[in-house]
Amino acid sequence: DGMPLVWTLKLLGLKNAERVYGPKLMTELLKKCALKNIPVGLYGGSQEVNNILVNKLPKEYKGLSITYSFSC
Repeated sequence: DGMPLVWTLKLLGLKNAERVYGPKLMTELLKKCALKNIPVGLYGGSQEVNNILVNKLPKEYKGLSITYSFSC
Protein backbone atom coordinates (compact mmCIF):
# COMPACT_ATOMS: atom_id res chain seq x y z
CA ASP A 1 0.00 0.00 0.00
CA GLY A 2 3.01 2.31 0.01
CA MET A 3 3.17 3.09 3.73
CA PRO A 4 6.47 1.25 4.35
CA LEU A 5 8.04 3.52 1.73
CA VAL A 6 6.63 6.60 3.50
CA TRP A 7 7.97 5.39 6.87
CA THR A 8 11.41 4.78 5.35
CA LEU A 9 11.50 8.18 3.67
CA LYS A 10 10.55 9.86 6.94
CA LEU A 11 13.30 7.96 8.76
CA LEU A 12 15.69 9.24 6.09
CA GLY A 13 14.66 12.81 6.84
CA LEU A 14 11.93 13.51 4.27
CA LYS A 15 9.33 14.70 6.77
CA ASN A 16 6.75 15.65 4.12
CA ALA A 17 6.64 12.18 2.52
CA GLU A 18 3.06 11.01 1.93
CA ARG A 19 1.41 7.90 0.61
CA VAL A 20 0.47 8.01 -3.07
CA TYR A 21 -2.91 6.45 -3.80
CA GLY A 22 -2.39 4.04 -6.74
CA PRO A 23 -5.54 4.89 -8.74
CA LYS A 24 -4.80 8.63 -8.40
CA LEU A 25 -1.24 8.07 -9.63
CA MET A 26 -2.52 6.01 -12.57
CA THR A 27 -5.00 8.73 -13.51
CA GLU A 28 -2.31 11.43 -13.50
CA LEU A 29 0.13 9.28 -15.48
CA LEU A 30 -2.49 8.43 -18.10
CA LYS A 31 -3.34 12.12 -18.53
CA LYS A 32 0.33 12.99 -19.08
CA CYS A 33 0.91 10.06 -21.45
CA ALA A 34 -2.14 10.98 -23.53
CA LEU A 35 -1.01 14.61 -23.79
CA LYS A 36 2.56 13.70 -24.74
CA ASN A 37 1.69 10.75 -27.01
CA ILE A 38 3.57 8.28 -24.81
CA PRO A 39 2.28 4.72 -25.30
CA VAL A 40 1.40 2.72 -22.20
CA GLY A 41 1.12 -0.93 -21.26
CA LEU A 42 -1.16 -2.62 -18.77
CA TYR A 43 0.04 -5.51 -16.62
CA GLY A 44 -1.79 -7.62 -14.07
CA GLY A 45 -5.35 -8.23 -13.04
CA SER A 46 -7.80 -10.45 -14.86
CA GLN A 47 -8.19 -10.64 -18.63
CA GLU A 48 -11.73 -9.30 -18.22
CA VAL A 49 -10.52 -6.18 -16.37
CA ASN A 50 -7.71 -5.62 -18.89
CA ASN A 51 -10.17 -5.84 -21.77
CA ILE A 52 -12.42 -3.26 -20.12
CA LEU A 53 -9.49 -0.90 -19.53
CA VAL A 54 -8.12 -1.31 -23.06
CA ASN A 55 -11.51 -0.26 -24.44
CA LYS A 56 -12.40 2.40 -21.86
CA LEU A 57 -9.17 4.31 -21.20
CA PRO A 58 -8.55 5.67 -24.74
CA LYS A 59 -12.09 7.07 -24.73
CA GLU A 60 -11.53 8.70 -21.35
CA TYR A 61 -8.03 10.00 -22.17
CA LYS A 62 -8.09 11.29 -25.76
CA GLY A 63 -4.88 10.41 -27.57
CA LEU A 64 -3.92 7.56 -25.22
CA SER A 65 -2.27 4.62 -26.95
CA ILE A 66 -2.25 1.26 -25.16
CA THR A 67 0.33 -0.88 -26.92
CA TYR A 68 0.59 -3.77 -24.45
CA SER A 69 -1.79 -5.62 -22.16
CA PHE A 70 -1.04 -8.72 -20.10
CA SER A 71 -3.16 -10.33 -17.40
CA CYS A 72 -1.94 -12.70 -14.71
